[in-house]
Amino acid sequence: MIKKYILLFALAITALTSCDEWLTVEPKNMVSADKALDSDDGYTAALVGVYQLLEGVYNPSGFMMGSGVDVLANIYQEQTYTSNAYLSSCFNHDYENTNFDGASGTSYLQFYKAIANLNLLITSIDEKDVLRGDLRNMIEGEAKALRAFLHFDLWRVYGTVPGDPSGLSEEVLPYATEMTIDLIEKQNYTDYFNYILTDLEEAKELLAESDPIVKYSNDELNNEGSISEYGVELGWYNRQNRFNYYATLGVLARVQLWMGDYEGAYASAKEVIDATNPNGSNKFRLGVRTDLGYDNVFFAEQLFGIETVGYDDDPYNGAASQVVCYNDINLITQYFSRVEDIRLEMLTNITADPYETRVSSIKYDQMSETDLGTKSFPIIRLSEMYLILVESASSLSEAQTYYDAFVNTRNDQNVELTQDNVLNNVMLQYIREFWAEGQIFYAYKRVGVGTLPISGNEMSYDTYRVSLPSGEATSN
Repeated sequence: MIKKYILLFALAITALTSCDEWLTVEPKNMVSADKALDSDDGYTAALVGVYQLLEGVYNPSGFMMGSGVDVLANIYQEQTYTSNAYLSSCFNHDYENTNFDGASGTSYLQFYKAIANLNLLITSIDEKDVLRGDLRNMIEGEAKALRAFLHFDLWRVYGTVPGDPSGLSEEVLPYATEMTIDLIEKQNYTDYFNYILTDLEEAKELLAESDPIVKYSNDELNNEGSISEYGVELGWYNRQNRFNYYATLGVLARVQLWMGDYEGAYASAKEVIDATNPNGSNKFRLGVRTDLGYDNVFFAEQLFGIETVGYDDDPYNGAASQVVCYNDINLITQYFSRVEDIRLEMLTNITADPYETRVSSIKYDQMSETDLGTKSFPIIRLSEMYLILVESASSLSEAQTYYDAFVNTRNDQNVELTQDNVLNNVMLQYIREFWAEGQIFYAYKRVGVGTLPISGNEMSYDTYRVSLPSGEATSN
């Protein structure tokens, strides 16, 4: 049998310049593995370097959010090929187009850069034996959970569709677990997802024991230096911007739902929703109207987000910019039950020109360097856990309870759920809730939506499965 492989390049660990207070390096933004991973601070800086790499793809203008997979879901108006060839090819699922291939390839390479650095870090934990106790558990758990998360998102883009019979045996993607310059064998669905589950379960066990978010509130952890146990060592703080214990549960719930393990998905999501602080308050809470205006990304909901020092929001929201992410208001409002829904009323910008009235997202309009808003791109939120519970609950009455609790915070209309309409209402909520966050395409792909709701374009197993970048689809 001819085996397919992919080349994974070993790359040096990049550290954020803000890590200088943890680690002094030469040159300023680069540190060798030998030097970095000889100290506690080095491991902390190495992880931050991974998050810096990911900011390039998980941002509103990046491939994995607004201007890539969101356009694959056709939630924005189609652009002509002459006005924007890349977005046009996204909209039409023309994966062979060179513009699409280039953008996809850049994102793909960033993923494997990050994975390579995580593999070096994980391997070094055992080989160097520098870390001890809770710090070792936390860093190893965080790295393994993040590795699983990245591999799962790669599958959600490039992998097969659940229910596709060819997807069980075909070798699709490599699951990289070591730092190497050798060719890494691709895995089929079963083996690949076994790797994901193994990483997540090991991470869950390590983080349950040592992650500060388990025993302290996010308010405390977002106040750097406030906890005597951790002093001023920044690696212990800001856990909502790190792959923490509850983020691990969140992505585990995603994976289990993708695999059709509704019982497992329910248990993982419910543990997140039921999590409390030592004083009995909820660890996370659903965002409400009063949050908006200063926190349009509902930071209180974030199980995991990627922090940005200052994102220039103009290219995302400007209708005349390179990234044109808007749609005709008449196409969008039909997917909302109420005009007073806070996601329509307060999280969109409406502009009129002689030809149409356009609606675009303003979730990220408070993230430029001078803004006071929360500067964190949402990757996993509490609202998704509620929708997973609705979809995976064993009874309609329980599904209704979680559905009502969620939609009431959005000022949305209550709907009586039935066996026939549960999934349709969940999909409608994905449209309303995750506009500009990159999650809508994944939801459509997971359930195999045959006709994209907003555009009416027909989808198939082939169109849901994005082609591997041309430079990466190598074979032996």
